[in-house]
Amino acid sequence: MTIFCRGVFLFLFSTFIMASSVELPIIKSVGSLVITQVKIGEKDYQFLLDTGSNANFLSAETVKSLGKTLERAPEKDTFVNTFGGRQKSEAYKLTLKLGGFEFPKMLSYVMNTKKFNEDQDGINCCDGILGIDFLKDNFVQVNLAQKKITISNTFKKKNLKGWKRIPIKMVGKNIISFKCEAGGSSFNFRLDSGNEIPIIFHTHKVDDLLLREQMFSQGYQGAGLPFFHVENLKCGEVKTPKVLSTYFYGAKGALTHKFVDGNVGSHILGKNYILDLKNGAIWVKGEALDFKIGTKTYKYLPDFKFQKGHRSIIHQAVSLIVNSCAEASAFQDCVRKLCSIEGKKLCVFKETRKNFDDFVKYQYPVQTRDCSIPRLVQELRFRPVQYNYCWYKLSEVNQAYYPKKFKPIELKGHLAMFGSQVSLLEVSNPVSLTRDFYCYAVSQGIINERTLPATMFGLSVKGLTLSKKSLSFYRDWMKTPNGVKCQELVLSTVGEKPSIKLESYFDKEYLALVNPYTILGDGVRQFDESYRVTVNHELLHAIYALSPKAKKLAKSMWEGLKEDQKESFKKAHPSYDFENETILYREYFAYFYQSKPQDLRLQ
Repeated sequence: MTIFCRGVFLFLFSTFIMASSVELPIIKSVGSLVITQVKIGEKDYQFLLDTGSNANFLSAETVKSLGKTLERAPEKDTFVNTFGGRQKSEAYKLTLKLGGFEFPKMLSYVMNTKKFNEDQDGINCCDGILGIDFLKDNFVQVNLAQKKITISNTFKKKNLKGWKRIPIKMVGKNIISFKCEAGGSSFNFRLDSGNEIPIIFHTHKVDDLLLREQMFSQGYQGAGLPFFHVENLKCGEVKTPKVLSTYFYGAKGALTHKFVDGNVGSHILGKNYILDLKNGAIWVKGEALDFKIGTKTYKYLPDFKFQKGHRSIIHQAVSLIVNSCAEASAFQDCVRKLCSIEGKKLCVFKETRKNFDDFVKYQYPVQTRDCSIPRLVQELRFRPVQYNYCWYKLSEVNQAYYPKKFKPIELKGHLAMFGSQVSLLEVSNPVSLTRDFYCYAVSQGIINERTLPATMFGLSVKGLTLSKKSLSFYRDWMKTPNGVKCQELVLSTVGEKPSIKLESYFDKEYLALVNPYTILGDGVRQFDESYRVTVNHELLHAIYALSPKAKKLAKSMWEGLKEDQKESFKKAHPSYDFENETILYREYFAYFYQSKPQDLRLQ
């Protein structure tokens, strides 16, 4: 059914040359919404006519007033769709007799239909809504200029000179649908004369057309409805130069149906039109009705270009890391440790024992009306580490960037002797980590794209070791089909293409990276030890590459294992490509000595 925001649409139709007809008055039109008056018994009742309503609706007061005129139908009680969601409603059967026309036992539901008031609309209304059951079996013409509706059982098309036709189809539960085009896009709309606004796009089409991104790019910050112009809309033979539109974005209600792209009100039909459901047409004479608002308007951009990858995907990963940390440590300790990692001197946050809520609010202290904390948390729970508009928007609003370069770390302990050949950097920018090093890791067979996608790289990798000699191979690999595919994966994750030249990170033969963000996921108590082990692990990778004795030792150690021990190690590290023996020996070597590097003897 239709939902009326303020003022609802009414479809009242008259006919042309009629063998049998009846006229109803238009006692009030609120914009394109039309209200008529119907006599039932000895009393006049005011009804809104609504093509978007699958059934009729009556106010509770009207039901009481009509009394025995109505027939109760408890077996038909059901939930009905409204703009605010679904609600349970009692069912009745209403019979109307208007002139020579009878509308028998029309299914009608109880609902609040008082949608207009004297101060704002010039009328206190309505007693009910008459929907498709009232309109579908006859020809109906609405003439707003003459303030009348004529219902007829026949009319002749020969007198339609100068009228324009919109082909329609009746689909689903008596839904009037028709196709329109604008800006190279095709739309399947629902005619909803109870729609106060000319076009309201549904949730799925908002995502398809990137309408929220479009409006945000033009300055919309989330306060009030985002009104925008769709230009040169063509529906059948009817062309409208500019139609003011908006969208609904939610999870339930009458504006979330996926079988149509949006609800279209009767504005584009103008002041004189005929509903010809039997022959699959709406006939229109004259120009569209004007619709004005007093707020800023935007423009629908049919050629809008937008890359869905964005650093906010990594922000989601950081949120998951902090939540993981909070499972092993106190939430406030996890946030303070993150602040330390990010080099912040002051961290202000509120703890309500809802870790996701608290951290997301800390991460994005500035919210907007259309992007609340509950919405972000819901997306994080059900669609983690994926592009999401509100994460994208609040990242931009809060200017949540990671501008810092990776921090050099001084080598200490037993492995410090390799400091002249290996440099060690701490990751201080998880976006850059994914952007610049994901494809390198894939090219070297360190990880597998299927088991570790780009979206999870910054969440899963504690460290990485690179060889300067391997960079030429990496550059060549990036030009291959697999390399191009990997670049696209990175772009769709962080919104930036990876750097093919990584020499700027190197000042020695080998480079080892340590990622404190992922290490934080183990908890604060384990952080220092895990950090130390990760440093050792990455340095051991470099040592394996530098030392022939290390390679020989690693192979001997692996071959000395029993088969069940080998399988156990492989299962414990599924993201590695262990079909590559070099990776297999190197990883076993690093994992074996990472907690006890002092036991390594290569002399």
